Amino acid sequence: MVTEAQARILRHLAEFPVSLEKAWDVPRDLSLPGIAEKLGLVRSALNPPLNNLHSEGYISIRMAHVIGSGSRRRNVHHLTQEGRELVSGFDNDFGIIEKRKSKKKNGILHGDAPKLTIIHGRQIDLEKSIQTLDGESSLILRGIAGIGKTALSRHVSKHYIEDNHSVHWASATMFTDIHSMIKSWNLFENTMIPREIEGILESLKSMGKLLLVLDDVEQIHSRHLPEIKNFCEQIPAFGQKVLICGRTPLPFEEGFEVMNIDTLDESSSAKMLGGYEDGNNLNSVIQMLGGHPLALKLYVEDADVQESNMTIQDFVEEVLLSGLSEESFECLDELTLMPTKISASELINAEHIGELDEYGLLRWDENSQSCELHHLIRNTRREMLSTERLEEILEQAANWWSEKNTSEGALLSLHFSVELGEVNRLEFIQEQVNELVIEQNAGLSVVLANALRVDESNSELNRLAATVSLERGELSRASKHIDKLTDDESIDLRHRLSILKGDKHESEKSLLEQISNSSPKRKAQLCISAASNILDDRLSLEANSKIPTKLAGYLEQIEYDKLEPEVRQSCLISVNLIKHTAALLTNDFAKAEDYRNSLKMVSSENDIIIRRLSLRSSIAQMNLSQKDEIMVQIENYTSIEKSTLQTTSLKLSLAEKLYMLEDSELSSYFKTIDFKKIESLSSSSAQRLKARWWILKSKFIDNPALAIREAISLYRKGGCLSASNKLGKELHSLIQN
Repeated sequence: MVTEAQARILRHLAEFPVSLEKAWDVPRDLSLPGIAEKLGLVRSALNPPLNNLHSEGYISIRMAHVIGSGSRRRNVHHLTQEGRELVSGFDNDFGIIEKRKSKKKNGILHGDAPKLTIIHGRQIDLEKSIQTLDGESSLILRGIAGIGKTALSRHVSKHYIEDNHSVHWASATMFTDIHSMIKSWNLFENTMIPREIEGILESLKSMGKLLLVLDDVEQIHSRHLPEIKNFCEQIPAFGQKVLICGRTPLPFEEGFEVMNIDTLDESSSAKMLGGYEDGNNLNSVIQMLGGHPLALKLYVEDADVQESNMTIQDFVEEVLLSGLSEESFECLDELTLMPTKISASELINAEHIGELDEYGLLRWDENSQSCELHHLIRNTRREMLSTERLEEILEQAANWWSEKNTSEGALLSLHFSVELGEVNRLEFIQEQVNELVIEQNAGLSVVLANALRVDESNSELNRLAATVSLERGELSRASKHIDKLTDDESIDLRHRLSILKGDKHESEKSLLEQISNSSPKRKAQLCISAASNILDDRLSLEANSKIPTKLAGYLEQIEYDKLEPEVRQSCLISVNLIKHTAALLTNDFAKAEDYRNSLKMVSSENDIIIRRLSLRSSIAQMNLSQKDEIMVQIENYTSIEKSTLQTTSLKLSLAEKLYMLEDSELSSYFKTIDFKKIESLSSSSAQRLKARWWILKSKFIDNPALAIREAISLYRKGGCLSASNKLGKELHSLIQN
């Protein structure tokens, strides 16, 4: 007869298929740290039951590569056939970690939530948390590092999942902003994520029963904290619950119910230790560690903890870390300074991650692909580092990540450089700066905020900070950075700012100033961009027969005779493309064909650009009887077109035409346009394209105001003030009615 502890181990291992017994890569849950974490026990407490099960032939032990845990092989555990037969004969309740409560429909867990583990001594806290959320709809769980806030929150989440709530989990880091938090929550899995906070909150009303969890709130940088606090504070007013976890002292409390999470009692502490030590030694361990769950979990059998004045920090430093190898300390120190979770394979000392995991020092995401140190371990180790050692680690990390050809690598390298005090070390990201501003603007804004604390008047830092703020739509913040620049340094930024503010007069004035002060090549680029913008600055679902005279005015300023031959040729093609679009908008299809013929003279009839223009002309002239034929032509075109922007734009143009023709199949065709392909694009053309998508989306949803708000924001960001103003009037009329 097996013991309850043995039954729990067997039941856990039974969740994994027989096919893993010979696999090279296996989940971390089959290793000793993974089993201990799942069962909520000290690793040493598992040794007796595991050894007994092995000797009885119920489990086998072998060496294998644990996914995400370094290159070295480690011991993993599998059920034998005898073990599987034994589990199949268990009584319904015996050895079951999670008992089934009912047959009613459960909700779904989204986001980067940790695995559900057994917790001890938290039943009262669990019931009180649920009672508070049911009454107030918002709750902050606070306590010291490692006290069990995350584990308790996971059980609160389990309750609401069983109550048919959809639970969305986000774990914060130094680089978390409101949009990355919402992305982690995965609230908008099947549609484009709104950028307007008001629209996101409004969307919550129609999402059924939700619990939104934000863990590690103390990690959020002050750069993004106010916006996140304000957002979370408003969630209950839109009918949903929010649960926040944070280490004391909390970055905010006002506006929330707050509950303290304290240490465990002696009985619960003894359960965590597994009861494998008896008498005075067990009591002395419990008393010394003071019922601190993480310290108990990390306790090592036979460790000397007899000193009555030993603090938790002393225990970490003198007991837990004392057995690490020198190589593992290199990995430990590297992780100590990481600002966010990271894939273990990306680390400088990746091959030593396994030893840290064996000691239970790491927190893993659900898929065990990225990790971080337990915050108690990280904070304690940080205090142990000398200034010289700190600088050595930062220098190594800055150099290591600068060699990675990714935006994440560039961001981390810049972060470590700033931490090192080298705020001018921007050279290595210059080629990736646009990518950083687009893909990593949440983290980049934090790094720049830290750098500007060191050198607040640095013009290069202020220019980059203004660019990031404009990308994020933070106009007042952008203005402050722009004011620290000279007129020559900031002319283009002031132009973008005037557009985002909706100041048409100022935007036109600053554009003309840029044109007059630019080189012939730059002047040509600005004029072509301005002319293209004029054509896009309209509502695509409205008929157009007039083109503003300013279009020709901009194109006439191009000084072709001062351009290099290649640049001149490129400009001529671009101007022809603009004139072709203008001809289609005025229904002058003969002139549009003339422009296509002119382009054929410098290319060929099968050129991808000619094919695109021909399709646009066909869409502009089509009737419903031609729909199927044009759809086939578009599919053939998209199979060879590499530009996501162009393929999506063409499909959207067809959808807009179908709307104007009142086609009954418009809704189904619109759904075939993959919004995720354009969501991450951030050029002005992409913003305008996304605005068009939202306008069409407004025709199919119960709350069209949400979609129109998004379109207004995107049109303004894309430089289309007339279109955004027209939509503003439409929105006002919609709200009034």
